[in-house]
Amino acid sequence: MARQAFRVRITPRDIRKSLGRARKQLRPHVQKMVKELADFGVSTMRANVPVRTGRLRTSIRILSRSSSGGFDLRSSIFIGSILPYAAAQDIGAKPSSGRYVPDLGRRISSGRHPGFKGRNFSAITQRALLDKSRVAIDKLVAKLKRDVRRG
Repeated sequence: MARQAFRVRITPRDIRKSLGRARKQLRPHVQKMVKELADFGVSTMRANVPVRTGRLRTSIRILSRSSSGGFDLRSSIFIGSILPYAAAQDIGAKPSSGRYVPDLGRRISSGRHPGFKGRNFSAITQRALLDKSRVAIDKLVAKLKRDVRRG
């Protein structure tokens, strides 16, 4: 009995075609994961923001989406607020040294602001999102492995 040798040829074009199919199959799963992570980020940030009037809390939302209104996989998702004092609440404010009065030629203590420590709600949200995204990616990879095994 004669041995028959065989060769398998894989070209970059074949790989690109396979990746194209895989990308199409992955897209809905990844879009769903990104939406869930964005919603989780908004709720986490809202839970950690300081509340006096509630205006800052209600202003926190997803700031970027694709032009079609969904989530574009090639762009970043930004969560935050456009209120002018949001950054000061997050990182804090230095004490002011009072205000300068030109007629007196010196600073006076009225108008001093003692400053305050920031709440770091964006850093807390970022850490929580990182942890949650690791878990979500692991679940997605496990699901894809199961799907590949099933055929």
